Amino acid sequence: MPEECEECEVCFGQDPGDLPPGCEEPGCKEWQTPCQDIKDCPDGQFCNTGCCIDIVPE
Repeated sequence: MPEECEECEVCFGQDPGDLPPGCEEPGCKEWQTPCQDIKDCPDGQFCNTGCCIDIVPE
């Protein structure tokens, strides 16, 4: 069972089809691209809980 999620958040092991009614797509910020997989994201970003976010090297 996936971890506890916010109502309109895609958790690991889920896809946008698992969102409850009323959630059209992941709750990404205005500047983020919704995604299901890393190939949905531009170079330098990865897919995390349904949104593309920047890869930040440590």
